[in-house]
Amino acid sequence: MKKTKKKIPSFHLFFVPEGSKDMKQLKVTPKLLNGLMLIAISTVFVLGVQVVGFWHYRSLYQSVKNDHQKIIDYEAERKDLLTKMQFLEKNIAETEKMTGKLADLVGTEKNMLKKGIGPINTKAFDIHEQTAGVEVESLNPTVDLLDERTLSIQDRIRDLLKAQENKMVLLSSTPSIWPVKGWVTSDFGYRRSPFTSAPDFHAGLDIAAQWGTPIKAAAAGIVTLSGYKGGYGKTVIIDHGFGVTTVYGHASQLLVQEGQKVTRGTELALVGSTGHATGPHLHYEIHVDGVAVDPMKYLLK
Repeated sequence: MKKTKKKIPSFHLFFVPEGSKDMKQLKVTPKLLNGLMLIAISTVFVLGVQVVGFWHYRSLYQSVKNDHQKIIDYEAERKDLLTKMQFLEKNIAETEKMTGKLADLVGTEKNMLKKGIGPINTKAFDIHEQTAGVEVESLNPTVDLLDERTLSIQDRIRDLLKAQENKMVLLSSTPSIWPVKGWVTSDFGYRRSPFTSAPDFHAGLDIAAQWGTPIKAAAAGIVTLSGYKGGYGKTVIIDHGFGVTTVYGHASQLLVQEGQKVTRGTELALVGSTGHATGPHLHYEIHVDGVAVDPMKYLLK
């Protein structure tokens, strides 16, 4: 027995136009329904693809926009870095010049250069030529070189300042001024003793002056003796460091105490004739490493 194919019914849609009594009908067949469904599905699919595409391209556009802004910021950062490096290079060059001048003034340029970085070839650090059109990351070696030069300059300046400080201490501690206003009555060296008339070594200078004339320190130092010392009478001895000491003898009055720090020109005592003296005067000695030397070699004329 043959199976009969089930027939899909058709539908009729009736329309009555406004203002008309005539009725119109539209026959909706299965074929038409399938076609309409296909059109609807296709429309929904196309709309879905467009919506997805719209959001995809919107996201892509935003990403490109962000990347573009990053490129702008990156370029601005690179230019800012180049500007700072050029400014740093200029400052370093000026600092190196000043360091060289300071070394010349201190008088230790040769020694300082050995500790520093030596002569500078500024062309080797031409920031503009080295960094034009390069990546920020590739500027790091140049930045490191500038940083190294800066640290080296700092070390040189510290050494120069230390050398200058030592030099200033040495200068301030070197006897150089006349300790009293007067006239030399006996020089350094061998002479005939005023007491025995026998040959005698005179270890300093005798500077005659009026009784009570101030006796001043010839340089900065520390008072190691302020008291009576045998034939020297009332005496002041100053340790100036660097193995240098000065002696001021025959004073009538002492004005400083032992352990007191003095500077060049500090009043130490007053001229007198205590001890073995034939009249008011200052007996002045300079000792270097314990050996008496001629004070005239140190006195400024």
